[in-house]
Amino acid sequence: MLNFNFTSVPQAGLNGRTVDVIVAKMLGGSSGHNGFQVHRGQKDDYDRWGSYFGPRSQWSWDGLLPYFKKVCYQTSDRAAQALSPRL
Repeated sequence: MLNFNFTSVPQAGLNGRTVDVIVAKMLGGSSGHNGFQVHRGQKDDYDRWGSYFGPRSQWSWDGLLPYFKKVCYQTSDRAAQALSPRL
């Protein structure tokens, strides 16, 4: 793995901090690059979010996890696949 050691300029929204910039090098250039990336919060973040909508809200980690899995694996609507431990 190559590390080009690129960082962003200081970000005002991050109190002046910089972040690593991910780059890639491959045969075929940018036409060969698929920029699909998934970044999601921690379980506690989603559970706290869900708590704002009441005790039976599906906006919690457990309520959203099947959809996270579905997006990553493009599974069908079958609940067994959406709840599989592959993720």
